[in-house]
Amino acid sequence: MDSLDVPLCSSHESIVNALEDLRARNRSGIVVQGKAGYSLLHAGDLLYARDKGLTTLADISGGEPVIGLQKHHAKEFSLSVEFPASTSTEYETFLRSINHRYTLLSATGQSATIVTASESDAGALRLTGGYQCDGTPTHYFPRPRVSDGEVCPKWPECSRPDAKKPTVHPAP
Repeated sequence: MDSLDVPLCSSHESIVNALEDLRARNRSGIVVQGKAGYSLLHAGDLLYARDKGLTTLADISGGEPVIGLQKHHAKEFSLSVEFPASTSTEYETFLRSINHRYTLLSATGQSATIVTASESDAGALRLTGGYQCDGTPTHYFPRPRVSDGEVCPKWPECSRPDAKKPTVHPAP
């Protein structure tokens, strides 16, 4: 469990602007506020959507649901809203019980504070922007987590015309 701030965007925001915001804020995930509530989109989701010619976040289907933390949740599971780390085990139990990876603590202006089900979930959101493989077919990360210059973890599913192993680089 970990808590962190990520960009908060309306579903009408452009994908290009959302990607710029991710890079500027050193994050690889955004919380999108739509008609049905909140969802989390990873940089890879945005990069795939951009390549498909989609223009706004509303055009992207899916994402991971982000449940808003309610007072009755905090009371029932003994969750601290001010100091989430002090009740990390309780947050993990809460998120596991509702089968979610993320809960929203607050959404103000252009920032959302979320609590993740695990530290690896938070770590994936702390990566900057997004990464892509230089092989074919094109695919994007941070899932699984990757680093610039490493061999693509999806190899041999992807390939390069020069027969070298595909590597991962920051996405443009």
